[in-house]
Amino acid sequence: MATKANASTDSLDKLAAAIEKLVSSERLTAAQEFGDTYPSVAVASGPPLSSGSASSAPSQLQQLVTQAIQGVLGRTFKPGDHRSFRAALEVSFEYKEVSGRPSYEWRPRAYPSVGASDIGGGVSGAQYSLVSFATSLHEKAGPLIDSLHSLDSNVDEEEFDAAAAIFETAWDEFVGELSREGGPRASRADALAESIFDPATPTQGHLYHLGEQLGMISDVASNTSASTLTGQFEFDRSGVVTSEEEGYLTSFITLTDYYFAVVRAWENYRDTFLGKDLGSGLLLIERALAVVEDGVNEVYSAMDSVNVDQSERLVIPIGFAAPDNGLTIEDFLSWIASFASGEAPELIREGGKRGVAAIIPTAEKLSILLKNFVGLIRAPAAGSLLPSQFRHARIVNPLDELGRYLQALVQQARSIIL
Repeated sequence: MATKANASTDSLDKLAAAIEKLVSSERLTAAQEFGDTYPSVAVASGPPLSSGSASSAPSQLQQLVTQAIQGVLGRTFKPGDHRSFRAALEVSFEYKEVSGRPSYEWRPRAYPSVGASDIGGGVSGAQYSLVSFATSLHEKAGPLIDSLHSLDSNVDEEEFDAAAAIFETAWDEFVGELSREGGPRASRADALAESIFDPATPTQGHLYHLGEQLGMISDVASNTSASTLTGQFEFDRSGVVTSEEEGYLTSFITLTDYYFAVVRAWENYRDTFLGKDLGSGLLLIERALAVVEDGVNEVYSAMDSVNVDQSERLVIPIGFAAPDNGLTIEDFLSWIASFASGEAPELIREGGKRGVAAIIPTAEKLSILLKNFVGLIRAPAAGSLLPSQFRHARIVNPLDELGRYLQALVQQARSIIL
C-alpha cells in the first residue's frame, strides 16, 4: 500500500512539474514567434492573437495555456502557488495503476474535495453533505429526463423539447449553485428554485410546464404552502393505458421527488448552516489574502508611475509614531505582502481556526497603520519626507483600496472564529 502511495505522489509531482514547465516553456515562445511569421491558425476559443511585437506574444500565449489548464483543473491558481496547484491536480485527476504502471484519469467535478485549496478551504461540513446529496440525485435525474415521453398524443414536440430543456438547464444551475466554492449565494439559489417551482405561482414554474407537456399533471396539491419552496403535484393518470406508459409517469414522479428532496435539503442548509462551514470560510480567507497581495502590487506600480522606485522607498520613512517610527515605505508594504502571501497562510494551514484567530491582531495592526499612512499623505506632518507626488489620486486610491481589503480580511477572519 505504501509503495502505491509513493508511486502516486511521485507521479503527481512529475505531472505538476511538467504542466508548470509547459506554462513557462521557452518552446512556447518559439512556437508563438513561428506563428507570427507564418500566421495560419485561428484560435476558436477566444479572440485571435494579435500580430504585434514578439515581446507581447509570449504573454498572450501563456495566458491561453493558463486558461486551458485552469479549465481542466476547474479553478484558478496563482503563479508560484505550488500548494494550491497540486491540490487542484489531486482533485481533478484520479490515480490508477494500469498493467503495473501509474496513470491518471481526469475526473471533472462539480465541487472540490475537502482541503482543495492552499489553506484547507473548500466545500466541507454541512455544505459537503448538501452537495453530495444534491449531486447524487442530480446524476440520477439525468437518465429520467432523457427518458421522458408525453402521454398527450396532441403534444407539440417542439414545445415539449423546449420545456424539458428549460427545466434541465434550471435544475443544472440550481445544483451547480449549491456546489459553489465559498458557499451558495442564497438569493440566486432561491431564485433558481422558484423558477422551477414557486408555491406563490405554482403554475408558472418550469417543472409544472414540463408536467403539462407530458400530460401528467392535473393540479397542484392543496396542502402546498407559500411559506416554503417545496410542494407536490396531483398527477393525472388518465393517459396511462400500458405498462410502458406507467413507466413514463413513474419517471416524472421520481423526477419531481428528486427535485423537491433537494430543495428541502437546501432550505434546511440555508436556515441552519449557511455561512458556518469552516471550509467555505477558509476559502474566502484565502481569496481575501490574495486580494491584499494584489493590492500591494498595485500600490507598487502606482509608486513606480510617479517615479518613486524601490531604492527610494527603502530609505523614505513614513513618519509613524513609536514604536513604528522606523518603518520606511518599503518596510511597510513588504510587511503587508509577506503577511498575505506567507505568514497568514502558514498560520492557517498549521492552526486551522486557531490560525485564523492568530492572524487577526497583525491584520488589524496593518489596517490601522495603512489608515495612518494615508492620513500622513493627505496631511503631512512637519518635517515629513514623503514625496509630494504621493498626494496624487494615483497613489491615494490604491492605498485606500488596500485598506478596504485589509478590513474585509479582518471581518472575514472574525466571522470564522465566532
